[in-house]
Amino acid sequence: MLTIRRRHAKQPQLLSSDLARFLSLLIYEHSEEGRKFHPEVGVSVCESLNPTKCVANQPTPLNRSENLPALTGIRAFAAFWVIALHFSSDLFVLAPALRHLDFVIAQGNFGVDLFFILSGFILAHVHGPQVQKLSLREYGEFIGKRFARIYPAYFVAMLGMIFLVLAADFRGISRSSDMYPVANLPFEFMLIQAWGPIMLSWNYPAWSVSAEWFAYLVVFPAGYWMLFHVSQVKWILIAYTAGFFALLAILPRTDGLPHGLVRVSCEFLAGCALYGLRDPFLKFPKLAAGLLVANMILLFMAFLHPIPLPGGLWLIVPACLGVIVLAVSVPENRLTRILCLGPVVYLGSISYSLYLTHALSQRVLKVLLPAQQFETSPPWVRLSVLALYLVALIAPAAVLYHLVEEPARRFLRRVVVRKKSLQPPKGSCK
Repeated sequence: MLTIRRRHAKQPQLLSSDLARFLSLLIYEHSEEGRKFHPEVGVSVCESLNPTKCVANQPTPLNRSENLPALTGIRAFAAFWVIALHFSSDLFVLAPALRHLDFVIAQGNFGVDLFFILSGFILAHVHGPQVQKLSLREYGEFIGKRFARIYPAYFVAMLGMIFLVLAADFRGISRSSDMYPVANLPFEFMLIQAWGPIMLSWNYPAWSVSAEWFAYLVVFPAGYWMLFHVSQVKWILIAYTAGFFALLAILPRTDGLPHGLVRVSCEFLAGCALYGLRDPFLKFPKLAAGLLVANMILLFMAFLHPIPLPGGLWLIVPACLGVIVLAVSVPENRLTRILCLGPVVYLGSISYSLYLTHALSQRVLKVLLPAQQFETSPPWVRLSVLALYLVALIAPAAVLYHLVEEPARRFLRRVVVRKKSLQPPKGSCK
């Protein structure tokens, strides 16, 4: 019994020791001595709490081809969080017990912020070295690959929404004229509907895709270059203080949310900055697990008891989501194994298509299978309808992913790579 008590007593000390070692390693890696040891992405292990006495192991460069399945899995959570908000009235009719989670579901708009932070983090992982060069050729290749990633599925989803509207008009089904203005279509197809006053029309969730496109064009290339040509620690502080406070400083929209371009800019930069912490963070999986649990608890508490200050949840939620993304990226973290399960990773893989098609499914379900007509039905009937809702959400997303998103992405990426290979090298005679 004495041995067991001692073992449990040492756990907090171990976590605090991990935190101290991580901070000392972070300071060392960005000190003058640390940059000389490995100027780009080297890893050293601090055996002492004094950074000047650190013993460096052999440098281990970041593996840019490393697959991060937990980050793919968390995309599924982000997508379903947004969808739960948009379907909340139907969910509460079909599964009244879910009303107990209303304090979480009602904050589903933060699922978009989780997507933005994730995008900055993953792009830094995949495209970091390419964007660091910031040549016109590398920039063009990066934009070409991102266009191949987002536009084909977006374009087909827009055509699907137009088809549904025309079919509704043909069948004489009433619809909101304000939701489908023809004048907005050019902005929708050019992916610029979120660059001014945000247009929540047609495929209304796709405003965030427009904001991401802006981040690809401007924020990520310039921001990533600055982050890794100036002290990372300095820019991490800037991203989390100036960035998220800028969300509150800019006048919000009429719905109380900060403007989409402000959100995506600050959160993309935060994701990039957090990726700069991942390399030393990999040495401390127990610290990652502790931070993951602590930030999840903090999020639940913030949703249950919102901060009575200007900006409220915007002061804390994006920062907590950023730390969660960083913690989930540590592969040895046992708490993230559920995110690495096959079905969860698959849903994460189709999450972009799911995000694009769920508004189409919503329009169809409201006409063909409205939840309100089952309000007084037996529980098994309501749960059966809820299962049909899930099928109606996932099936179109899977079709769009397998028939459009992935094939078009692979084809367009080959075009981009082939075009690059045909260009003469720098400094050569044409």
